[in-house]
Amino acid sequence: MGEIFLKLLNLSITASWLILAVLCIRLIFRKIPKWITCLLWGVVAIRLIFPFSIESGFSLQPSAEPIRTSTMVEGELIPYVPSVDSNIGVVENTVNPLLAEAFAYQETESVAPLQIATGIAGSVWLCGMVVLLIFALVSMIKLLLCVREAVCYKENIYICDTVKSPFILGIIKPRIYLSSAINEEKMDFILAHERAHLRRKDHLWKPFGYLLLCIYWFNPLCWIAYIMLCKDIELACDEKVIKDMSFGDKKEYSRVLLSCATQRRLVSVCPLAFGEVGVKERVKTVLNYKRPAFWITILAIIVCIIVAICFLTNPQKEYSVRITIPASSTEEIVYQEDFFYSGEEISPTSNKITISLSEGMGDTEVVLKPIEVKEENVYEPIYITHGMPVKLDVEKGAWYKIGVNMQNPTAEDIDVYVTVRGVEVRIESKTKGENDSNGESAEEQNSVTPQNLERPQEPDANEDEVYEELNRVVSTIGLENAYPWNNTVEFKPNADVLIKMASDGSGRFEIYGILSEKYGSYGLLLNDWIGGEQNWNFALVPWYYSGNPSEQPILESDGKGRYIFAYVYDYDDVPLWHECVLDCGYDTGHMELIPENEYRAMLLEEEQTALPFESQGENGNNPEEKPIAPTAMVDTSVIASIVVTNGNTGEKITITGEDTNSQEYYNYQYLLKLYSQLDFTAECAENARVGYQYSMKLQDAEGNKLQSVTPYKDGLTVDSFFYQYGLADNGADASLRLMEYLEHIFYPEKTSMAMSFNEAPVNTLPDVTMIMIKYKNYEGDIEIINGSDGELQTGEWFCIQKWEEGSWHRVDELIDGIWKEVAYRLPAGETAVLQTSWKTLFGELPPGKYRIIKKVYVEAADRTDIHYLAAEFEINKNN
Repeated sequence: MGEIFLKLLNLSITASWLILAVLCIRLIFRKIPKWITCLLWGVVAIRLIFPFSIESGFSLQPSAEPIRTSTMVEGELIPYVPSVDSNIGVVENTVNPLLAEAFAYQETESVAPLQIATGIAGSVWLCGMVVLLIFALVSMIKLLLCVREAVCYKENIYICDTVKSPFILGIIKPRIYLSSAINEEKMDFILAHERAHLRRKDHLWKPFGYLLLCIYWFNPLCWIAYIMLCKDIELACDEKVIKDMSFGDKKEYSRVLLSCATQRRLVSVCPLAFGEVGVKERVKTVLNYKRPAFWITILAIIVCIIVAICFLTNPQKEYSVRITIPASSTEEIVYQEDFFYSGEEISPTSNKITISLSEGMGDTEVVLKPIEVKEENVYEPIYITHGMPVKLDVEKGAWYKIGVNMQNPTAEDIDVYVTVRGVEVRIESKTKGENDSNGESAEEQNSVTPQNLERPQEPDANEDEVYEELNRVVSTIGLENAYPWNNTVEFKPNADVLIKMASDGSGRFEIYGILSEKYGSYGLLLNDWIGGEQNWNFALVPWYYSGNPSEQPILESDGKGRYIFAYVYDYDDVPLWHECVLDCGYDTGHMELIPENEYRAMLLEEEQTALPFESQGENGNNPEEKPIAPTAMVDTSVIASIVVTNGNTGEKITITGEDTNSQEYYNYQYLLKLYSQLDFTAECAENARVGYQYSMKLQDAEGNKLQSVTPYKDGLTVDSFFYQYGLADNGADASLRLMEYLEHIFYPEKTSMAMSFNEAPVNTLPDVTMIMIKYKNYEGDIEIINGSDGELQTGEWFCIQKWEEGSWHRVDELIDGIWKEVAYRLPAGETAVLQTSWKTLFGELPPGKYRIIKKVYVEAADRTDIHYLAAEFEINKNN
């Protein structure tokens, strides 16, 4: 009830400004038609009814939420401590500290003082509303009893001896009640007036106004508005009746009004009846009435529209985004990535935003850093002067960070604020939505959603205590009540929650993330179902829960009885992934997470243990050395087909070069190229490696085997000969490229091919071209012309190659590229321009000849028909 009351309180305050505006208009523009004044009261009703409003730069409302349930103290949002948002500095600086002191509470308290106060206020409000409704009901019953002996005169007109003053009673079937003492001369004027009420539907508007008064009875201005509404309804009705009367008829009409001004107490107090009120004022108005000029009516309508626009809309939200400048930051900033960026992220609500600087900041270079965008746009830094806001063209719905180019020579960190208008804000994936750090509701701040969990921390406790707490959470909740990774549930603060992170294809092995009251997002539950029973194994590791589908953990088999488990363990602008191995005891239910380096050592030990002796000495103790003759590379001209095998699943695919326009042909050609780059000259041993992930068999035109090749990260098996390479050798690089491309053939949707290959068939799609139309050494605009008959798609991924020593070589990335799963449509017969910046990935390119590579997909829902487009460009000293 307290939450409802606070919502109504805020609605009544925003409506109060509109009521004051209407009262001023009534006072200043006395000559405007009264029906327009009634329309203005209708605008007030709209403001009171609807709990939402659009934002507008023309709004005169000081704030959309004058009373907030949280307050900002030293940059931290404190829930359940109210604050006033009036956009009047003196008021806020005076009132808010008093509220913070009065409603302060300890986190250990079960209920905050604000919750108690709003609960009491909500109960009082409800009682007041019930009293007013009962009063209306009782008054209605009394009036019905008074007219129960009324006689129908004609149509809906009734005559009654107990009626002293005419009135209308009823909503669905309204009746006009007249006194039996009224003569025929007066009756014509009275009926004209009452029928005017019915034509204007006043018998509906007055009860509706009273209903709103019952809801907002605590606001004195709402009482004034209701009284003025009743008066304006009568005046508007009078105007409608007398607009074509002569002065003599107006005088007679006035005398009739005066005769109705006595003995009308019962009718006046009944909010559902329509009697004559404010008679003296109305008589003066009738006698002095002159039809308003046409221009006055037009002006009044314009005023009504302006008032509606200014007071029905909310002011555009402004957010003060905090940016921390570290101490002793004196180095000159050259690149955008070196700017100091906000922890908060902004999302434009339209295609433009307004940015301004806070008090005390001089001319400052400001830039937007795209975080989640659909369009590849480059945002150049701009200089902003305090007091001179700047509007920027942006992508609606995208997410950005704000960066500034500043120095801080002091010994302490300083915080600066950039004000942004027309955006929503979130802090480190904490969605603010409608209410930001300047006024987020306490309920929102104190609900733990998938977007506002705290970052994981190592618990300050021994392992036994941690195990006990994790076991308590799992036992209390039960695995059947775990939430999926993607959900919209708002968890309570410090709640015990289970999140199902991943499971294998059979559903036997499951991994759950544990959120506990003591340790937050720390600890995983590894569950192995054996014979329908659960076998719990806990892993004491931190993990990070964002709820983002792109960050959902992955559990995949390695083909050797173990599973690779990848999950986000922390967040630092980008998700930080951790990959480990789930070692499963198939018969015991034992499961354990082991680091990747231990896993590699385990594999090596297993492989060495499995090596067979080629020959034995006389006593069978010492192996006899046998000279190994390396095999020869097959002439690629005789290779007609290649059979590739997935060692994890046993799946086999035969690849030929018959259809030159197919993806299979490109795979065939590229496998031959990778094969020709392999190193067959290193020292080798026979049968020195068992087990594999991917392998390929070369065949001639008759399907006869020519050679088997199995690549590893540190070596290569050719038939029965194993070539051992150092990890930094060219042979290891060539073997790794082949292994990754074989994986790409089986899992094209999972492998971007961004890190391994330097060359692939490009520009092979007929009638499809890509050119670089303008560029600098750190960015460029790519134009893709789709002259084909089918629709194409492309994504974010690209790579850059440089022409050196007669061939193209991939430019190494400065950081690992993080490519979002997005799809840009390229309809048939159309041209698209993509803005691409490679400054973060590759830096500023030195002079030379380059080409940029992008993947395109040909009308395939599973994105398996992949082609590559290339656009060449040359960097010189001038660009």
